[in-house]
Amino acid sequence: MLPFRKALVTGGAGFIGSHIVEHLVSMGVHTVSVDNYFAGKRENLAHLNGLNNFEEVKCDITDFASLKPLFSDIDVVFHQAASKKTICLNDPRRDLEINAEGTFNLLELARDTGVSKFVHASTGSVYG
Repeated sequence: MLPFRKALVTGGAGFIGSHIVEHLVSMGVHTVSVDNYFAGKRENLAHLNGLNNFEEVKCDITDFASLKPLFSDIDVVFHQAASKKTICLNDPRRDLEINAEGTFNLLELARDTGVSKFVHASTGSVYG
């Protein structure tokens, strides 16, 4: 028996996110990949297109209204979306928006919809 039926992975088209998505799909978990494709790549998920338990959604985690309907029946969130170091240096306000407001949006929606588990991996950029 699976520990959860439906998962949402932010940054799902990124390097780590796409591997999480692939593993969840291979386990039979209905998986929703959410990515704005600023850094993520569609080709990381192309081999999953057409599978019944995979959904690919282009969405920015700072867009609360667009995120909200994606939380229908979600059991677990794997939060991999993050602003990379170059954004922090070039546009610190956007960095804050993605990493703080985006994460807050996800946490609020998880709370409001009864998500049972939230995994936040952060980013290697915090180590400098």
